[in-house]
Amino acid sequence: MVKISPLVRLPSGLMVNIFTKGGVQAFLESELSQTYLSSDLRTIKDIRKTKNRTSEAEDLLFSLTAKIEFIATLADPILFAETVPESEIEVWFIFVLHELKALSAKPDWLRSGELDEDDMSCLNISAAMFHFHAVPVQLAFECEYVQLLADFLKACPTTLPSTEIAGQITNIVSRII
Repeated sequence: MVKISPLVRLPSGLMVNIFTKGGVQAFLESELSQTYLSSDLRTIKDIRKTKNRTSEAEDLLFSLTAKIEFIATLADPILFAETVPESEIEVWFIFVLHELKALSAKPDWLRSGELDEDDMSCLNISAAMFHFHAVPVQLAFECEYVQLLADFLKACPTTLPSTEIAGQITNIVSRII
């Protein structure tokens, strides 16, 4: 069972629950908002490269992806734009582009058209970011993100991926447009 803690310690020492709007607001108003994406994504990349992960590593991976998704979902769009540097969002976007390209060539995807929970988290975070925030949408158009999604789907060996994957991709595209 995955253990996930929604509590984050701010530099002031205050513990906030980032699974609440108030906690996300406090988090974004702290200096942590300046580097959390690049820091968390570095850790996520390192964990995802590990073949035989410990349960602690699995819990951390799940916690970090949930943190990014909840912050994107619960953040006030204006506060998010004011406190999260565009360079941080670009780091996230480059991570997503790289992950989608890697997923397109992943043996499990090519064989079955299925993604594991780790891989689905990339799509889930994308849906949250595109739904609420302008900079990721702008980057999506600049980097032909929709074409990358189309290429990802073309690599699927079946005519259609699972309902969950198709639904999330439809969700992402509708939020970009």
